[in-house]
Amino acid sequence: MTVWPPPTIRSLVSYGTPMLLAAALSCAATADGKMLRDVVFTHYTDLSSNPELARRLLSPATATRIEQQLTSSGKIFAGQAVNLAAEKFIVYVPSHSPAQGYALVVFVPPWQEAGLPEGWAAVLDSYGAIFVSAARSGNDENTMGRREPLALLAAQNIIAEYPVDPQRVYIAGFSGGSRIALRLALGYPDLFRGAILNAGSDSIGDPTAEPPIPLPPRDLFFQFQERTHLVYVTGERDTPHIDDDLLSLRSMHQWCVFNVEDMVQPFLGHTVAQPAELSR
Repeated sequence: MTVWPPPTIRSLVSYGTPMLLAAALSCAATADGKMLRDVVFTHYTDLSSNPELARRLLSPATATRIEQQLTSSGKIFAGQAVNLAAEKFIVYVPSHSPAQGYALVVFVPPWQEAGLPEGWAAVLDSYGAIFVSAARSGNDENTMGRREPLALLAAQNIIAEYPVDPQRVYIAGFSGGSRIALRLALGYPDLFRGAILNAGSDSIGDPTAEPPIPLPPRDLFFQFQERTHLVYVTGERDTPHIDDDLLSLRSMHQWCVFNVEDMVQPFLGHTVAQPAELSR
C-alpha cells in the first residue's frame, strides 16, 4: 500500500482566514495580457516528488523518522503527492515576451480559488511576468501533500511551456500562502531566485518555532544565502504580521541571510500587496 502524506505530517498549521478576500481576487485581467483559466498541466518533476520534498523541507531526523514509520507499517513514499490530471490552475501571460524570456511569479494563495489579485495584471505586463496559481491550495489544504508540490509543479510546467528567464523565477504568497512561499524559497533556491512574502512569515532554523522551518541541506542553504532575494510586504496596521516579519528578519540575519527588504504598506491592514508595492 502506498500512502503519502502520513498522518504525522498533516497540514502543519492553519493560518487563519484572510480578510478582504472578495477585493483581493480579480477573475478578469485588467491589462492586455491573456488569462487562461482551468489549465491542466501534464509535466511532473523530481523536485516535487515526496522523497525530494522531505529531503529539502524537513529536518534529516524528521525525514528519517517518517521513512522508518512508513517502512514498519508496510508503506512507502508515493512518487508524487498530487495527480495533475485532477488539478486546475490559472495562468496570466503578459502582452509581450521580453527578449531574455518571461519572468515567472508562482503565487500560493490562502484561499481555495485560483485567482489573480486585483490590479496585478498591469504590473505583470510591464515586467513581462507570467503569473500562475493553483486551485484548492488554500490554508485548509495539506502543506506537503498539496500546497508545496502544486507550486513546484506550476513552476516546472510554465518553464516547460514558455521561454522563462531562470534568473527571474519568483515564489510569492499572501497570508498563510506567504509562509508556504518562504518554505519553498528556502528549500528550492536552485529554482526560485526570489520570494514576495506578503503578510505572512516565520523564523527559520528554530526547532522550537511553530511551525518549525528547518534549514535545507548545506549546499542548498549556501545558494539561499548567496542569491535568493526576499521581500517582506505587510500592511502598516496588520500588527501581528508586522511582528512576525520582524522575528523572521531577525532569524535571517542570525543565519547570515542579508539580501532582504522590508516594505510596509501605509494605512493598510491584512490585505494583498497593492500594485504599487508589487511593482517596487
